[in-house]
Amino acid sequence: MLDPAPRKPISWRSVVLGFFGVILISLITPYNDYVLVNTYVIGNNLPLSAMLMFFVVAVAINGPLSRFAPGYALSSGELGVAFSMVLVGCAIPSSALMRYLPASLVYPFWQARGDAELLKLLESVKMARWLYPDFQGTTPSQWMNDPVVTGYTGRWTGEGWPPYTAWLRPMFAWGIYIGLLYGAFMFLFAILQRGAAIIKARGSSSAASAANAVVDTVASLVNPTAAGDWHSVALCSDGSYGVEKGLIASFPVRNIAQRLEIVQGVPVNEFSRGKIDASVNE
Repeated sequence: MLDPAPRKPISWRSVVLGFFGVILISLITPYNDYVLVNTYVIGNNLPLSAMLMFFVVAVAINGPLSRFAPGYALSSGELGVAFSMVLVGCAIPSSALMRYLPASLVYPFWQARGDAELLKLLESVKMARWLYPDFQGTTPSQWMNDPVVTGYTGRWTGEGWPPYTAWLRPMFAWGIYIGLLYGAFMFLFAILQRGAAIIKARGSSSAASAANAVVDTVASLVNPTAAGDWHSVALCSDGSYGVEKGLIASFPVRNIAQRLEIVQGVPVNEFSRGKIDASVNE
């Protein structure tokens, strides 16, 4: 009997398990910190709750499955992927983001309770309301006495449940901002890697591509242009396409009997017209 093919580490099972772990950690941590006022289960360096969670999964669940139903057991690679997702996800509710972000949003108003100059500054700034929780009142002098401020500056000490609904608006606002920031960094990383992408796609660097373009241009200048074809070359303007006579600009040309001739009547859309005018005005 042939051995079954090894499972890929990144599978729907490992991703679902990791995603479930991230959600569980993100729910348990604020409940532990603000409601139970207990010792941190997700610390700055070692997320003990994540370690305990996967110890239970590996020993109490995956162990028996490996013994009695190996077809359903998670491979070491799948466990590694899920555990890595949870380790990274531990940054969301802990000190990397949510443990200090809520307090930092309300702490200036807490400080303003005893600092008249700071209160005056906060009232003059005209801050966007969507950045902050739903406070009672309309001015910083009212917000600084709001239960959200007095309760979230440190661990929640107010009566009853923390006012979680007050944080819905900043949760979505900051979530969108962080998502866009992440996307911007990903685009920046892609731009920085464009040279490697060119080499991978064309087998040569951008410098080689530029050199190849020079060779193609020289070939188009010395060889006759095929019927109906043209290419772009920088020439001294004769007034074509609205470019002032005597300026050096790029024109559609063709080589006829070793003589370059500007092709007339090539359609120029609004975008191209704007770029041409901008270059001429420089």
